Amino acid sequence: MGLNVGKSGFMMGNRFILTGLLIILLTSPISAQVQQDNKEIKRLQHGSYKFTQGVVQLTFQDTVSNRFVKEQLEGLGYNILQMKVNPITAGTKANPPEEMLLKLSKHPYVDQIRETQRGFPEEAFQEMLERRENVTEKEAEELRKRFMEFANTRFPTVIFKYHITKEMLPELLEEYVAIGLKLRMIVPRMAIVETEVGREKEVMRKLNKLHFVKNTAFVAGLDND
Repeated sequence: MGLNVGKSGFMMGNRFILTGLLIILLTSPISAQVQQDNKEIKRLQHGSYKFTQGVVQLTFQDTVSNRFVKEQLEGLGYNILQMKVNPITAGTKANPPEEMLLKLSKHPYVDQIRETQRGFPEEAFQEMLERRENVTEKEAEELRKRFMEFANTRFPTVIFKYHITKEMLPELLEEYVAIGLKLRMIVPRMAIVETEVGREKEVMRKLNKLHFVKNTAFVAGLDND
């Protein structure tokens, strides 16, 4: 465990980040994600999905680690096609005091704290302004100021140890409420393994007996027929 502070430049991705930020600052973007989600729901309601043969999805207990799952499943002869087993993470307010982060990094629940700070890409910023029309000198200067503030902002990510669950964290979150320590979205720990076609149910019954498996399920896919 410890405090891992790193800096990363924008490089090629800077133009996309700056363009996105400029859109947020100058416009009110409308996301198409909701429309896409609604389409997928309608397809599900109309039976446009079918189960994929030869694969099974597993959901694991909240305390397992990536290494543990890999060793257990491969030891039983399963071919892992996909796996997402990540520890719980949390974020804080921007630019928290270093002494607070150092103290937090020494807590027995914490594995490490990663901290990123972006630089300011002058060339990419100028190219972005050139592509936009009707940006006055005053507006450009205000944008520069706001981008500079963003570039110099530190964004810590607190990574907890694999065996730490959200039920163990309320007291710690309360202790660091001053720096806005809050859990990020907790994604279920899961994997997809390969099976023989036609033996999916049999494999699911076997996997459900493992102590670190919460449940199993068929994998749904789009029916393009």
